[in-house]
Amino acid sequence: MEDFLKLLLCWVLFAVLPACANRPSTAIPIQQIPPLQLAGQIITANQVLAQQKPASTIALSSEITDYFDKFMVKGVDKKQGATLLRSLLLSPAFLDIEYVRSDNFTATDVFDFRSANCISFANLYIALARHYGMEADYQLIEKYPQWARDGNLVFMDIHVNASVKLNNSKRYIVDISQPDVNDQTQKKGKARLINDDVAAALFYSNLSVRAIADDNIAEAYKMLVWSLYQASDQAMFWSNLGPVYRANNQLEDAEKVYLLALQLDPQSYAAINNLAVLYREMGRTDDYQNYLAKTLSLRHKNPYFYFYLAYVSKEKGDYVQAIRHVRKAIKLKDDAQEFYDLLDLLSIQAGRLAINETN
Repeated sequence: MEDFLKLLLCWVLFAVLPACANRPSTAIPIQQIPPLQLAGQIITANQVLAQQKPASTIALSSEITDYFDKFMVKGVDKKQGATLLRSLLLSPAFLDIEYVRSDNFTATDVFDFRSANCISFANLYIALARHYGMEADYQLIEKYPQWARDGNLVFMDIHVNASVKLNNSKRYIVDISQPDVNDQTQKKGKARLINDDVAAALFYSNLSVRAIADDNIAEAYKMLVWSLYQASDQAMFWSNLGPVYRANNQLEDAEKVYLLALQLDPQSYAAINNLAVLYREMGRTDDYQNYLAKTLSLRHKNPYFYFYLAYVSKEKGDYVQAIRHVRKAIKLKDDAQEFYDLLDLLSIQAGRLAINETN
């Protein structure tokens, strides 16, 4: 079992974000962030914020607005305006922004470098859409987590795109990684709007995970302080602090932030999993066994865990086992269309394999 971090990246198969589902009414004061102790130096959250507060991720320069003023058409309806803006960003005739998974940029940087991951693209699109009078928001796509490994860290990927309100019942979705997203959104996962503070916190949390992977502990701490400055009521950002303290051998402080995460979201898989890892490392056997049992319980109650296992078995060519897993997912949640779509695909592939083996 490894440290479990939530990382915002594009094109993932599964992601789950229970902390964003029901935002607590009471945030935890950032003064509860334990200081970071580096080479005899003590760095506090207040010191980080006194030195520099997080910059806006959606600020626009006059160079950017001057560029788009030449092409945006006045007097069109909301959908036409939203569609035109999307084309200006993605069309080879204009900006031709390229999707790059690791490019975590502000709106200005996306314009300058012409590349972005999912949240970076949303930063620029939403900033411009609002500039031209559209009601645009960040949208999180909730699925079951896919894990990505970097050394001894395991990341949980989640996905964000942009959403423009057309009327009280309809929205237009813009996604750098899914060109036909307006036809596919309901099949790709459960969508929910998140506010600008949570989106900015996700952006800086993303940078913190990269810093942890690069062993830049001070930078990781700074980015997570910035995240919590904007959304200290979100369990994921407290949980992401844990590996920073573990990497710096501040194990008691790691425990503290995991417990704070659970105070906000008692079902936080990342915090529960990481506490099990931490207690094993600290030799606290009873606590380790307790949180290990909670981790396994959460997994096996989650239909998307079996959905994930089905994909793993499918990639190994074990269609029979994959079908067993997806049927378990359906038993736990019988209204998810993607489960049935995968079952149909697996049944076809298993049938073809049986025919080939017979021949």
